[in-house]
Amino acid sequence: MDKTIEKGSKMENEFDYYLPFPIIGSSTPTLIVNPDSDLDVDLDLEMPYPLNEISLIEFEFRTPYPKKPNMVDYLVHGGWGIVSEKIYQALSPLNVKGIQLIPATIANPKNKDIYDHYYFLHIYNYLECLDTEKSVYTKDVLDMVEMIQKIILDEKVLSKIPLEDRLVFRLGELFCQAIF
Repeated sequence: MDKTIEKGSKMENEFDYYLPFPIIGSSTPTLIVNPDSDLDVDLDLEMPYPLNEISLIEFEFRTPYPKKPNMVDYLVHGGWGIVSEKIYQALSPLNVKGIQLIPATIANPKNKDIYDHYYFLHIYNYLECLDTEKSVYTKDVLDMVEMIQKIILDEKVLSKIPLEDRLVFRLGELFCQAIF
């Protein structure tokens, strides 16, 4: 993205959204919360409110450990993003509503290397805006959205929400699953 969005400016199409995906390869690590951590982070990471009691989250590589880790700008723990300093520097000054950038470290248990300057991207802004007529998805036994193959957002729903309140969000249709 080479365009800078200045405060007060309007995007070309305010209904264009980006869905981040990690680079997946044999050298890109996937992450787990450090099992020696005292935090019950796995439960808290899914909550729709700020995590003010957490000042640092410790992650480590999930097996199989990559031989030469490719420490990219967007890594994942399950469906949750861990971003580099580069992305932090881009997001932090924007003061986006409904997100927190919580400092994180990433350890390689194989050789004990520690990677600092990463941040857990906690998105607690959930919006129910899936266009259920145009999207392609499956439901679980409880009739909740389980997996989405094609996402189409409902522009009528989104148009009722001020742009600054929907710059970054998670689909609310998926949240109910997270709390079971």
